[in-house]
Amino acid sequence: MRMTDRLRLRLRSLVRRQRVERELDQEIRYHLEELTRQNMKRGLSPAEARSDALRRFGGVTQIQEDCRDKRRTRWLEDLVGDARYALRTLWKTPAFTAAVLASLALGIGANTAVFTLIHAVILRPLPVPQPEELVEVTASPVFSFAMYRDVCQRQRVFTGIMASSREFPVRLNIPRGTESFTLDNIPTTFATANYFSVLKVQPQIGRFFSEEEDQIPESAESQGSVAVLSDALWTRQFGRDPGVLGRVIYVNRSACHVIGVAPRGFTGDVVGIATDVWVPLTPFSPRRYLEGCGGMFTRSLARLKPGVSLEQARAAIRPLYQQLLAAEWAQYPQWKPRNPRPIQEYPMHVRAAEAGLDSGVRSKFAKPLWIVMAIVAAVLLIACANVGNLLLARSTWRRREFGLRLALGCGRGRLMRQLLTESLMLAAMGAGLGLAIS
Repeated sequence: MRMTDRLRLRLRSLVRRQRVERELDQEIRYHLEELTRQNMKRGLSPAEARSDALRRFGGVTQIQEDCRDKRRTRWLEDLVGDARYALRTLWKTPAFTAAVLASLALGIGANTAVFTLIHAVILRPLPVPQPEELVEVTASPVFSFAMYRDVCQRQRVFTGIMASSREFPVRLNIPRGTESFTLDNIPTTFATANYFSVLKVQPQIGRFFSEEEDQIPESAESQGSVAVLSDALWTRQFGRDPGVLGRVIYVNRSACHVIGVAPRGFTGDVVGIATDVWVPLTPFSPRRYLEGCGGMFTRSLARLKPGVSLEQARAAIRPLYQQLLAAEWAQYPQWKPRNPRPIQEYPMHVRAAEAGLDSGVRSKFAKPLWIVMAIVAAVLLIACANVGNLLLARSTWRRREFGLRLALGCGRGRLMRQLLTESLMLAAMGAGLGLAIS
């Protein structure tokens, strides 16, 4: 018989169990009737014919069990039976069940809560396509915006490098008819035009800002600009109305036309801060910041080209940065350190940024969180040890039950499977309560 036919028959035995059992009873009855008829043709009485047929056919119950075993679905039936028996047994010992579930729930709940926080702050990748390709680009002692533009033009290892300022809390004014709503401390990111393309993020509605909208320095207040909203702000303040596109909102005193909404779940490239508004960097930035060479006011995130490793990117970008740094110090000697080191000792750092940039939350709380994780893991181990002791004590109390079942023909493997089912049910219920607590 082909594998597909066997699987089909097993699936039928599970889904249509009652029908299969009826067919098995009918088939056994048919064979017994045929044997009885043959015996009666030989001259036996109906009672003798029936008795001889049963003797020649064999034990009906044993044959039924053998047929069920041939279906290879007996394990599932046994599992269901074990689960029912375990529930009845646990229900009869409420004190033991409550103690085990309480221990597991507290241990699992604490671990789940702490690990959820660790995952959100340290481990969770950005909700963007291929986050493993993202790297943070920093440099020492300086990486000005002018140097950033030069690196963008001359590098060959990234598909793109974007720059963004730190998230600033701004005042947002939303006109509505003759009135307006003012929202304070709205986290806003000032980003270059390639911000979303480097992150490979697509707008939920509308579009993102273009290169032409990120050209003129200090033009936002006088000429206006454009803005992209987060899904959260779009939901809170505009009720997910698609008509928000084209509306004017005021970022501080700058009139910005809403041109798009970021996808749901995307809150920016920085851990610990959920951005609500994105605007072009250049129109909102002073010219001296954009063209000066003495300081840094942006952070840079890049995406590696396919096939380029982190080490290759570091090796390619470091000499480029050192060339730019030497040229800058030659042009602006006032920005040169008083006792400079050799130019080869000033590195450009390229670090993996799969989980995004750090706003200070990760560096500040990573170590304490891992310490707390170790503590709650120890608590869970203690809880498991206590549960193990309770199970051993209960097994001693149930020794008479186990002896009786073994005497009735229950195999040791079958008995161990029953105990394992009870333990798994306790663990599942404890995990469910722990998740509810967390």
